[in-house]
Amino acid sequence: MFIMDRLAQANISLFSAQLNDLIMKAFVNFLEPVNKRKEESPGLLWRLIDEEWRSASYIESPFKDEMIAINIGVLEGIAFFKNFVYGTVHSYFLKNQKKWLDLSKPSQFIICGYQQATYPPWS
Repeated sequence: MFIMDRLAQANISLFSAQLNDLIMKAFVNFLEPVNKRKEESPGLLWRLIDEEWRSASYIESPFKDEMIAINIGVLEGIAFFKNFVYGTVHSYFLKNQKKWLDLSKPSQFIICGYQQATYPPWS
């Protein structure tokens, strides 16, 4: 039986204002604590961060657009994903995303389940 015990996720949206704008203050103030909680959780395997270990929101867009918000990560299964997104302070930001994201423009959320690679013990 094929078991999908890993999730790769990507979320690409447009900010409603630049990160240094007063409108974005609550979002920016909670980036570090929310990401710290995620990083300290056993279900996070990897997430995209900048050179200073900050949120991917601070990575320069290859499209040269400061308004693009990117979040990419690898998680240990759907249970961790659901618990983190809907069962922690992260849910507040999901419910209030219209305050910080431009929902009139297209955004992309991609999630892909896959099975952890297994290797023979001698490899």
